[in-house]
Amino acid sequence: MSSMLDKMKLRRHMYHVRTELTDEMCHQATKSITNHFLQSQLFKQSQHIAVYHAVANEVDTHLVVERIWQSDKTCYLPVLSESSQRTVPQLCFAHYTSQTELQKNCYGINEPIEAEYCSWQVLDIVLVPLLAFDADAYRLGMGKGYYDATFADLLEPQNGSVKKAPYLLGLAYAFQEVAFLPRDQWDIQLRGILTEKSWIEP
Repeated sequence: MSSMLDKMKLRRHMYHVRTELTDEMCHQATKSITNHFLQSQLFKQSQHIAVYHAVANEVDTHLVVERIWQSDKTCYLPVLSESSQRTVPQLCFAHYTSQTELQKNCYGINEPIEAEYCSWQVLDIVLVPLLAFDADAYRLGMGKGYYDATFADLLEPQNGSVKKAPYLLGLAYAFQEVAFLPRDQWDIQLRGILTEKSWIEP
């Protein structure tokens, strides 16, 4: 219970700080993060990339989307998938082009309508929003658990086999780093965190 309470307190604090950022601060940080990502070998060598639609001063991905569309790559957006079999719904990933029609979900986030879906195993990179992170690349999200539920299989032993997994990359502002995040057994570790100051890989 203490872990959940600590997360709630930190979540409220970081959300408040982020919403107080000016447009100029968000723009400059996003520009730096985007340039670093687009110049990386990870981006250049990847074909299938999932992004997110930013809300509440999250690091914006629209410049990444534009570059994906201009390149010979495929872009995807997450869509909430309700399931009676799960306490927390998983995310589906829908093909996203400049012609894709969008609608807002229950959280006011744009999602594709009647788009072509793929399994996350197809993806090379998944860009992930967050409220806070630590040096071990654990993230604090909004508390709904969608990303953790979606990639829960990554926590399971593979009996010696290698499971193809996307590079889960958190996009964040440098101020969102904390010394240590409280963790629960279902928390997924990201492969990396990219801020306007550094690319962190545990």
